[in-house]
Amino acid sequence: MMVGSTNEKKNVYYYCRKKAGESDVRFKSRDGAAELLGISAVSLRDHETGGTKVIPPDVVARMSILYNAPELRSHYCAECPIGEVQKVQKPGEEVFELEKLTLRLLSSFKDITGVKDKLIEIAADGVIDEFEKPDLEYVLKTLDTVALHVQELKIWAEREFGRLGQ
Repeated sequence: MMVGSTNEKKNVYYYCRKKAGESDVRFKSRDGAAELLGISAVSLRDHETGGTKVIPPDVVARMSILYNAPELRSHYCAECPIGEVQKVQKPGEEVFELEKLTLRLLSSFKDITGVKDKLIEIAADGVIDEFEKPDLEYVLKTLDTVALHVQELKIWAEREFGRLGQ
Protein backbone atom coordinates (compact mmCIF):
# COMPACT_ATOMS: atom_id res chain seq x y z
CA MET A 1 0.00 0.00 0.00
CA MET A 2 1.32 3.43 -0.83
CA VAL A 3 2.52 5.76 1.91
CA GLY A 4 -0.05 8.26 3.07
CA SER A 5 -2.98 6.25 1.77
CA THR A 6 -6.53 6.95 2.92
CA ASN A 7 -6.48 3.84 5.17
CA GLU A 8 -3.44 5.16 7.00
CA LYS A 9 -4.90 8.60 7.54
CA LYS A 10 -7.98 7.10 9.17
CA ASN A 11 -5.90 4.81 11.38
CA VAL A 12 -5.45 5.94 14.98
CA TYR A 13 -2.03 4.27 15.28
CA TYR A 14 -0.75 6.12 12.23
CA TYR A 15 -2.27 9.40 13.41
CA CYS A 16 -0.70 9.11 16.87
CA ARG A 17 2.73 8.28 15.44
CA LYS A 18 2.56 11.28 13.12
CA LYS A 19 1.43 13.50 15.99
CA ALA A 20 4.38 12.22 18.07
CA GLY A 21 6.64 13.02 15.10
CA GLU A 22 5.79 16.70 15.49
CA SER A 23 7.80 16.80 18.71
CA ASP A 24 10.21 13.90 18.20
CA VAL A 25 11.81 13.38 14.79
CA ARG A 26 12.32 9.67 15.47
CA PHE A 27 8.58 9.09 14.98
CA LYS A 28 8.40 10.83 11.60
CA SER A 29 9.45 7.62 9.86
CA ARG A 30 8.18 4.10 10.32
CA ASP A 31 11.73 2.84 10.55
CA GLY A 32 12.55 5.11 13.48
CA ALA A 33 9.30 4.37 15.30
CA ALA A 34 9.56 0.63 14.66
CA GLU A 35 13.06 0.52 16.12
CA LEU A 36 11.88 2.26 19.31
CA LEU A 37 8.85 -0.03 19.52
CA GLY A 38 10.98 -3.15 19.06
CA ILE A 39 9.05 -4.32 15.98
CA SER A 40 9.78 -4.38 12.26
CA ALA A 41 8.85 -1.48 10.00
CA VAL A 42 6.70 -3.95 8.02
CA SER A 43 4.76 -4.86 11.17
CA LEU A 44 4.26 -1.20 11.99
CA ARG A 45 3.04 -0.55 8.45
CA ASP A 46 0.54 -3.38 8.83
CA HIS A 47 -0.68 -1.93 12.14
CA GLU A 48 -1.05 1.52 10.60
CA THR A 49 -2.83 0.40 7.44
CA GLY A 50 -5.18 -2.15 8.97
CA GLY A 51 -3.21 -5.07 7.55
CA THR A 52 -2.98 -6.61 11.02
CA LYS A 53 -6.29 -7.83 12.41
CA VAL A 54 -5.11 -7.88 16.04
CA ILE A 55 -2.17 -5.81 17.21
CA PRO A 56 -0.36 -7.35 20.19
CA PRO A 57 -1.38 -5.52 23.37
CA ASP A 58 2.23 -5.02 24.47
CA VAL A 59 2.91 -3.14 21.21
CA VAL A 60 -0.11 -0.89 21.78
CA ALA A 61 1.05 -0.28 25.36
CA ARG A 62 4.52 0.76 24.11
CA MET A 63 2.96 2.97 21.42
CA SER A 64 0.80 4.71 24.01
CA ILE A 65 3.84 5.47 26.17
CA LEU A 66 6.33 6.37 23.43
CA TYR A 67 3.84 8.44 21.41
CA ASN A 68 2.40 10.05 24.58
CA ALA A 69 -0.99 8.87 23.35
CA PRO A 70 -2.82 7.23 26.28
CA GLU A 71 -6.01 7.15 24.20
CA LEU A 72 -4.51 4.26 22.22
CA ARG A 73 -5.12 1.93 25.17
CA SER A 74 -8.82 2.82 25.34
CA HIS A 75 -9.11 2.60 21.57
CA TYR A 76 -7.52 -0.87 21.61
CA CYS A 77 -9.76 -2.09 24.43
CA ALA A 78 -12.87 -0.83 22.65
CA GLU A 79 -11.98 -2.90 19.57
CA CYS A 80 -10.93 -6.16 21.21
CA PRO A 81 -13.57 -8.92 21.43
CA ILE A 82 -14.00 -8.47 25.19
CA GLY A 83 -14.30 -4.70 24.84
CA GLU A 84 -16.90 -5.14 22.12
CA VAL A 85 -18.99 -7.40 24.35
CA GLN A 86 -18.58 -5.01 27.30
CA LYS A 87 -19.35 -2.07 24.98
CA VAL A 88 -16.21 -0.20 25.99
CA GLN A 89 -16.52 3.29 24.57
CA LYS A 90 -13.74 4.90 22.61
CA PRO A 91 -12.74 8.35 23.77
CA GLY A 92 -13.38 11.13 21.30
CA GLU A 93 -10.96 11.22 18.41
CA GLU A 94 -10.41 14.94 18.94
CA VAL A 95 -8.19 15.96 21.82
CA PHE A 96 -9.94 18.71 23.72
CA GLU A 97 -8.58 21.44 25.90
CA LEU A 98 -9.18 21.24 29.62
CA GLU A 99 -11.96 23.83 29.45
CA LYS A 100 -13.97 21.83 26.90
CA LEU A 101 -13.41 18.57 28.74
CA THR A 102 -14.55 20.15 32.00
CA LEU A 103 -17.70 21.54 30.43
CA ARG A 104 -18.54 18.20 28.81
CA LEU A 105 -18.05 16.40 32.11
CA LEU A 106 -20.05 18.93 34.13
CA SER A 107 -22.81 18.83 31.52
CA SER A 108 -23.03 15.06 31.92
CA PHE A 109 -23.39 15.59 35.71
CA LYS A 110 -26.55 17.68 35.32
CA ASP A 111 -28.81 14.63 35.51
CA ILE A 112 -26.83 12.76 38.16
CA THR A 113 -29.10 13.62 41.12
CA GLY A 114 -32.14 12.35 39.22
CA VAL A 115 -30.22 9.25 38.20
CA LYS A 116 -29.20 8.59 41.81
CA ASP A 117 -32.81 8.94 42.95
CA LYS A 118 -34.05 6.70 40.13
CA LEU A 119 -31.47 4.04 40.99
CA ILE A 120 -32.54 4.11 44.64
CA GLU A 121 -36.19 3.64 43.56
CA ILE A 122 -35.27 0.75 41.28
CA ALA A 123 -33.09 -1.01 43.86
CA ALA A 124 -35.25 -0.36 46.95
CA ASP A 125 -37.31 -3.54 46.68
CA GLY A 126 -34.47 -5.68 45.34
CA VAL A 127 -36.48 -6.55 42.21
CA ILE A 128 -36.35 -4.95 38.78
CA ASP A 129 -39.74 -5.37 37.14
CA GLU A 130 -40.66 -4.73 33.50
CA PHE A 131 -41.72 -1.16 34.28
CA GLU A 132 -38.35 -0.35 35.84
CA LYS A 133 -36.19 -1.69 33.00
CA PRO A 134 -36.46 1.49 30.87
CA ASP A 135 -35.46 3.54 33.93
CA LEU A 136 -32.49 1.26 34.56
CA GLU A 137 -31.50 1.61 30.92
CA TYR A 138 -31.59 5.41 31.30
CA VAL A 139 -29.49 5.21 34.48
CA LEU A 140 -26.87 3.04 32.79
CA LYS A 141 -26.75 5.21 29.66
CA THR A 142 -26.27 8.34 31.78
CA LEU A 143 -23.51 6.68 33.78
CA ASP A 144 -21.83 5.54 30.54
CA THR A 145 -21.78 9.16 29.36
CA VAL A 146 -20.26 10.34 32.64
CA ALA A 147 -17.69 7.52 32.50
CA LEU A 148 -16.72 8.44 28.95
CA HIS A 149 -16.12 12.08 29.89
CA VAL A 150 -14.15 11.05 32.98
CA GLN A 151 -12.03 8.80 30.76
CA GLU A 152 -11.40 11.65 28.31
CA LEU A 153 -10.30 13.92 31.16
CA LYS A 154 -7.98 11.22 32.50
CA ILE A 155 -6.46 10.74 29.03
CA TRP A 156 -5.92 14.49 28.72
CA ALA A 157 -4.26 14.63 32.16
CA GLU A 158 -2.01 11.69 31.37
CA ARG A 159 -0.95 13.24 28.08
CA GLU A 160 -0.18 16.55 29.80
CA PHE A 161 1.38 15.31 33.07
CA GLY A 162 2.03 11.58 32.77
CA ARG A 163 0.23 9.04 34.92
CA LEU A 164 -1.08 10.67 38.07
CA GLY A 165 -2.01 9.03 41.36
CA GLN A 166 0.23 6.00 41.06
